[in-house]
Amino acid sequence: MLNPIKKSCIGTIFCALATLMLAVSPVCFGQATQAAAGMTGVVTDQSGAVIPNVAVTLTNAATGFKLTQTTNSIGVYRFADVPPGQGYEAVFTGNGFDKVDVQNIYLNASTVRTQNETLAVGAHQTIQVNASTSEVTINTTDAVVGDNIDVKKLNNLPVLQRNDPIALFIDQPGTTDTGSVTGARVDQNNVTVDGLDTNDFATGGAMQSNTGPGVTSGFTVVGHAPVDSLEEVHVGLAGNGADGGVAGGGQFQLVTKSGTNKFHGDLNEYHRDPSLVANSWFSNNANPIVPRNHLIQNQFGGSIGGPIKRDKAFFFFDYSNSRIISGTLVQRTVLTDSFRNGNVGYYNSSSTPANPQVSYLTPGQVQAIDPEKIGADTTWLNGVDARFPKSNNRATGDGINSSGYNFNAPNDDYATSYVSRIDYNLNSGMKLWGRFTIARENAVENPNEFGGDPATDPFVD
Repeated sequence: MLNPIKKSCIGTIFCALATLMLAVSPVCFGQATQAAAGMTGVVTDQSGAVIPNVAVTLTNAATGFKLTQTTNSIGVYRFADVPPGQGYEAVFTGNGFDKVDVQNIYLNASTVRTQNETLAVGAHQTIQVNASTSEVTINTTDAVVGDNIDVKKLNNLPVLQRNDPIALFIDQPGTTDTGSVTGARVDQNNVTVDGLDTNDFATGGAMQSNTGPGVTSGFTVVGHAPVDSLEEVHVGLAGNGADGGVAGGGQFQLVTKSGTNKFHGDLNEYHRDPSLVANSWFSNNANPIVPRNHLIQNQFGGSIGGPIKRDKAFFFFDYSNSRIISGTLVQRTVLTDSFRNGNVGYYNSSSTPANPQVSYLTPGQVQAIDPEKIGADTTWLNGVDARFPKSNNRATGDGINSSGYNFNAPNDDYATSYVSRIDYNLNSGMKLWGRFTIARENAVENPNEFGGDPATDPFVD
């Protein structure tokens, strides 16, 4: 009989194969196609007249991509369904005109780049243009309001929670940390990874699937997509077209990195320790003072990508591990020392809101007014005294028979994810790709009831 670990591995391999099949299946093309890029423009001469029959060749030396289009009668060309990424080169060739070579073009996911060119009369000169300084172009093709977060931004942005891209979503204009985008309901967002639907419809998209410091609710994603495994994040906040997704809120399209003709990789470590943690106001004002929360946060991993066969097949693999040892301040309500000794307090008839007056019934008085003449159950009081800690604040309770107690409860979180992608170029017009993700997490579902208790509600994957 297979053990659970072997079953999980077999299930993961099956899902990977199924994903690959969906990626190339014409029936599921609309749902499984990754977020593609595009480029269009008008080619003119120096007088502003359009030039038809100009050959425009778009290539990417890193992946062996090559596609050629010809301008139509009004000088317009268009490339569609191009894999997003950096390092593209466009060569414009027209009879009787100098050749123009535009290099370092960055094509963003789900965005059609406008690249107009002017050709000079001639036939023996190649003019090179560097497009790296014009990566962001004005969107003149649709009414989508959003942002493209490319790999450079992903590497440089100070994202605290690296094993999930949710922090990138809530940083967008018009987005709240509860998952509402430009006023839409929190269950109206759509998140895809390489075109695959990763929305958690079981929870309605109003809660997040992972935990840990810096993580807020909103944007539930099934399966993690670590920040360091992403090539780009395309965000559509408003004005999204029908091709963006099935929801009326925000459209968030994640693109996984791919391998290239050169090997590339990285190692990373993000560390935070208790020396950067301040105590809360409530902990400092408790009696006795509650020590500051413990926090040791290590997020580490690495990635590697490269060719399997030059210009034909490529691989990419990312490993991400997050180990967070932390505590969270928890407030409970416990019985006061007076009540534990059998005394029952109450506001007497002389009490006013401005001048509260408290009187107490002694254990003998409680027994006297008890119809059974039993009074307080000493066994129960001894059990309460043994199980419930003593009060250290007055934030909760009535302040007479009950009062507050706060403590630091363990809130550890261990998360590991593996992301892999394989790309294969059949020919200039057909491409196969497959990806899989394995995510494991052990965390705390709910804090302990009292300090010193064992873990009462762990989340074990």
